[in-house]
Amino acid sequence: ILPDLAEGEELHAANAMTQTTSWLTLSLGTMLGGAAVAAFGYGLAFLFNSCAFLFSAWSISRLVGSFRVVHAVKPDQGVREFMEGLQLLWRMPLLLAIALAGVGWASGGGAAQILFTLFGEVVFRAGPAGVGIIWGFAGVGLVLGGFVGLRAGQELNFEQYKWAIAGCFFVIGGAYMAFTQMETMWGAVLFITLSRIAMGANNVLNRSMLLHHVPEAYRGRVFATVEMLMNVSMMVSMTVAALAVDVYPIRLVGLVAGAMTALTAVLWTWANLAGKLRAIPRPG
Repeated sequence: ILPDLAEGEELHAANAMTQTTSWLTLSLGTMLGGAAVAAFGYGLAFLFNSCAFLFSAWSISRLVGSFRVVHAVKPDQGVREFMEGLQLLWRMPLLLAIALAGVGWASGGGAAQILFTLFGEVVFRAGPAGVGIIWGFAGVGLVLGGFVGLRAGQELNFEQYKWAIAGCFFVIGGAYMAFTQMETMWGAVLFITLSRIAMGANNVLNRSMLLHHVPEAYRGRVFATVEMLMNVSMMVSMTVAALAVDVYPIRLVGLVAGAMTALTAVLWTWANLAGKLRAIPRPG
């Protein structure tokens, strides 16, 4: 619904603001959650978490805009409309590349999510507070990346955007690989923050590209398709990582996860040099 609330140049800023706000709450929530669990146990943390969901529901109820449902989807139309969304992605290689880039990130990013806990608890032996610190600084990186993505989206032309995305994926994966090899908690925090700055900028730039170029009639199904592909990839990545850490060292599993994300930079660069990532006109 964001394009119905903001138009033109405001859309990129609105996209950056919504993502940055969510990442800011992630950062504060994980830091405070880790400290609360360490000091008072899990019960109080779950209570505050429940209250946060209630606050979110209240905030949504106060949303004001001109958007509305233009047609209802009947139960037997779901598969057909999902396939139409896939067909639209296939007809627009740039949008397909953005969707597949999300899959590429999630192939290593899913493993990264569960490894945060293992690094805090097992590798650095810092307990819940350590987990909160790692997640918290990851959130700080995402917030900073949101501001970087906002500025980059205002300054970069299309060719520069494509190279920026390649660079972001390289830093996301490369910095995470460095994170897994750090001997100290604070060295690891430095690199996970750097990785998440690149991730935040990447997400803002690619999400803005989708918001600007997906026709309104297809927007819901295209975003649902993109999210589904990414979540399936993340689910597989998390499952494989959970099984792998029972057999291989945690640091090695993390190193491979980071390398898989960095590989996305190589594939994106190949697609760019091969002329696959062509500019598409914005819907009128």
